[in-house]
Amino acid sequence: YFEESGTMNVFVRINDTIYTPPTSEKILDGVTRDSFIQLAKKRGIEVKVEPIKVKDVVEAQRNGTLKEVWGVGTAVVTTVFQALGYNGEKLELPKLSSEESYAEILKKDLVDLQTNLSEDTFGWRVLVDHVLETV
Repeated sequence: YFEESGTMNVFVRINDTIYTPPTSEKILDGVTRDSFIQLAKKRGIEVKVEPIKVKDVVEAQRNGTLKEVWGVGTAVVTTVFQALGYNGEKLELPKLSSEESYAEILKKDLVDLQTNLSEDTFGWRVLVDHVLETV
């Protein structure tokens, strides 16, 4: 099963559906992961939180339905994978434009929200109206 990549939560796009594994004692319930799920749903993108079998991802790559794989985390926000390794084989992933890539679209949505360039319909931003002095 796909679980995480390093310290990043993993997302897999097959056709136009996003898959990400459920959180567990081994898979972090990350804020960036949750943000990507909520932003995708807001856009009307189907998100399935379920175990991801490696064989299903390999099959999707071979039949052309695997569109992209990416990881998310606090420091990186997101990074799109260029290929996957499986049993010594390099499985190339499609190179999508930023307009086609769900990873890039959702990253832009999140960064726009973080930098006050879009409306916060989630209530995630908090106004800080004073700064504490350091001693």
